[in-house]
Amino acid sequence: WEKLGVLKQPLTPLTKLWGRLLYGIDAGQISPEVAAKEIRIPILLIHSTSDEVIPVKNAKKLAQALINNKNAQIWIYDGASHNQLKGKEYQEKVLLFFTKYL
Repeated sequence: WEKLGVLKQPLTPLTKLWGRLLYGIDAGQISPEVAAKEIRIPILLIHSTSDEVIPVKNAKKLAQALINNKNAQIWIYDGASHNQLKGKEYQEKVLLFFTKYL
């Protein structure tokens, strides 16, 4: 994300514009929480408390929306930046999830 530098600022409005023009979608009307309540397939939600792009409170809201999904697993990871989750513990959790549900 930080590699985008000055391009980071116009990407969000442009993405919203493209969504509206190409697909007729108003990104401001999309609610991940509402959508998550409808998910019935297995889902693994992983988020870091140190994510500087998407606050951990967003993951906690999704986790609450997934409360009735018996196959939802939530892991709030400590100390990794956005898109920087890695390591043995991360690999084991993902592999275990895939092994169980695929």
